[in-house]
Amino acid sequence: MNSVLQSIQIFKEKGAPGTVLSEAEAMGGHGLSGDRHCMDEFKPISLSDAALSGWNDSQEYDALCFHRFKTNLTIEGLGELSLSQGDLIRIGEQTVLEISSAFKKCYREQCELYNHGIPCPLPHGMLFAACRAGGVIREGDTVTRISLK
Repeated sequence: MNSVLQSIQIFKEKGAPGTVLSEAEAMGGHGLSGDRHCMDEFKPISLSDAALSGWNDSQEYDALCFHRFKTNLTIEGLGELSLSQGDLIRIGEQTVLEISSAFKKCYREQCELYNHGIPCPLPHGMLFAACRAGGVIREGDTVTRISLK
């Protein structure tokens, strides 16, 4: 299965709803143009697997972080790339992202899922990345892991 960029969102202000885009500029050395985290040194771009988007809706208890966490890029098949910190991915023809963190903090003490013993896929299903080679990314772009060998 090929991994595909399913959706793009930017968040201009904390607490404000995201803006869905069909394309966005990934700025080399930074994040997505117009996003409030664009200039963040370590986690300017957030990524999630498309399989997570409906997971919380199917649960009896509410997963706290599904409401707190906002993802910039939703990628179908992201989990199949088996990415970890330092890995590189290409989106489309020219944009290269480096995975800066492969773990999202869990707020266990406030989460109904955790308190009911239900494992949540979010902490390990969310990734953060920084743009190493910029360019325009578009919905439908292929996402591939870059092998340095």
